[in-house]
Amino acid sequence: MNAIGGATKAQLFSEMHAKGSVLNGWSVVLNLNHGYLAQRLHRQWPADAAGTRTVTLFSAQPAAPRGSGAAPARQLSTMAFVLGEPQVSLLTDRPALALSHPVCQVSGRSGQAATVPTRADDPSVTWDTDQAVNVPVQPAARVDAEVPLLVRQKAGTQAGDAPCFEVVMDVAGASVAAHHLPAAAGDGADLIGQFRQALGGTDGKLVVVSLDAATQANFPSLQPRAVALLTANTPSGHQILQVHIATGDAATPAATGIDVGDPVPVLDGADWSLMFSGQNVYQDIVVPDFNGRSGHISLAAVAPQGAGQAWYLQTQNRMQFQGTVSWGDAMPPVTQQAQIGLNFSGSPDQGLVVSTYNLPGADINLQFGIAQNYPVQCSGALGDQALSFAGSTATINGSGIAENTFKPYLQQILSTEIRTDLDAVSLAPLAAFALRTVRFPGDEAFIDGVQIPSDLVMVGILDPTSVA
Repeated sequence: MNAIGGATKAQLFSEMHAKGSVLNGWSVVLNLNHGYLAQRLHRQWPADAAGTRTVTLFSAQPAAPRGSGAAPARQLSTMAFVLGEPQVSLLTDRPALALSHPVCQVSGRSGQAATVPTRADDPSVTWDTDQAVNVPVQPAARVDAEVPLLVRQKAGTQAGDAPCFEVVMDVAGASVAAHHLPAAAGDGADLIGQFRQALGGTDGKLVVVSLDAATQANFPSLQPRAVALLTANTPSGHQILQVHIATGDAATPAATGIDVGDPVPVLDGADWSLMFSGQNVYQDIVVPDFNGRSGHISLAAVAPQGAGQAWYLQTQNRMQFQGTVSWGDAMPPVTQQAQIGLNFSGSPDQGLVVSTYNLPGADINLQFGIAQNYPVQCSGALGDQALSFAGSTATINGSGIAENTFKPYLQQILSTEIRTDLDAVSLAPLAAFALRTVRFPGDEAFIDGVQIPSDLVMVGILDPTSVA
């Protein structure tokens, strides 16, 4: 994979198709571009009009009154730190964010007041100088922080409630250090304390994404039961956070990581991708719904047949041809037979693609050329999107017996029974997972594309104008 084309939807779908099932036992994996994490921090502590953030520290102590008979006073001093735009990056050896705020300017002044003011421009303060005095700052002055990313599970209000997981930035547990501050600033402990307070919210934890199992109350196999994190640098140079999710009664894999180099199509404007195990999609969603609708055809999920393969769908009702050829007493009767079925396999750009398979033991060679596919289409506006199969019209070519005998029946089965029932299969649980189970504070997810190259994958953007 190269740095130019590695982070596109086409490259992602192609790589997933080439590698087969890529989730290594996880039910679902959410991949987030690190730019969203930086944006989450900026929103928590927004910059001012100049693009900087200012931290002002007050100190006060009793002071002698100024003049005979004056009321008691307090000696005040303030120091303002102007912090520039932070550099934000993901660490790859552990789930954590690295932040570095340059200290662009430091200024201070002193004065007196009867009481401790609540803001720097309080008119009750008598300042010793008209303006704050700039303090020389070294170019290397900065505040660095390493903020752990962790998963916490929120307790339900009642026993047996479905779990809710939150991926949070643990600001309270962050290691923060100030470097090369002016001597007048002391050891920087007060600055660090204000820094934590600005970023950490009320409990020192900043929520990045939540996973609410209660949204899948009618679909237990998609309820999150365990969550694990991994940070990674992609081959094309992007940093991502991967949220691995085990759902339902699926076992939790021991290791994290997926077999995809660039899981977020950043170059196509995507903020996230969400990958669902093909096995779960077929076994838990497509097969039960389809078989409950179809009167004659049944589907089954079939495991990969080798390395680099993926789960796929296969008809369990085979079309059987059997005939007897005889010529009076000139020859003994000859009975010939063949059975064929249908496979529905993932593709990089067409959804599920239909093909035939012949059962062993046939003594008639039936060859068909079938052109039909079932892309997954996404419809609806932000906050109200739906997913469904949208099968194409089947085109069938054959020769000999296949052309004259089987083709009409196969045409009917593909174009009426199978297409009607497969298009009617509800993919609502998958859409609900992307839009309701997974939640981004202050943003709403929008599904920009969906494909089944092997496992099912959605890609999308986050709309910062909608409060989730």
